[in-house]
Amino acid sequence: MEWLDEYPAEGRALDVGCGYGYNAAELQRRGLEVVGFDVSPAAISRAKVIHPRLSLEVANAVGLSDAWKSSFDLVVEIYTLQVLPPALRARVARSLRDCVAPGGRLLIVARGRDEHDPEGAMPWPLTRRELEELENESFTLASFRDFMDDEDPPVRRFVAELVRASE
Repeated sequence: MEWLDEYPAEGRALDVGCGYGYNAAELQRRGLEVVGFDVSPAAISRAKVIHPRLSLEVANAVGLSDAWKSSFDLVVEIYTLQVLPPALRARVARSLRDCVAPGGRLLIVARGRDEHDPEGAMPWPLTRRELEELENESFTLASFRDFMDDEDPPVRRFVAELVRASE
């Protein structure tokens, strides 16, 4: 939410792996038209009870709807990529990037690690290079934050914002 305080967004937002819908509800409260999805039918069922005015659906990030391509001004991914095996993670990250409309943003929040650090166990921390590899002729890594959170013990986090060029 700190990111949204600094970079207010408008338009349509996609909440990836929305779980019980709390982030989607916050995005909606801030004036965005939100679609949230999760792979878990139980999570979406519960989220619809908690947040009946949200647009929520069961979907798998591996095979997102073609109707979502280039459709969202903001795509928010928080702690979903890090639970995917590395080989699948890059494919899903590109799929999420494809959902961003021209001029829109992809926000990724994840555990972080250096390239030389061991991958560890799930949730597998991402590396900065993995996020930089999402850059291409249409997407630029506009901001990147690397910090230790306030958990006990502290956990390293990355917050990356990729911006799609306007067409």
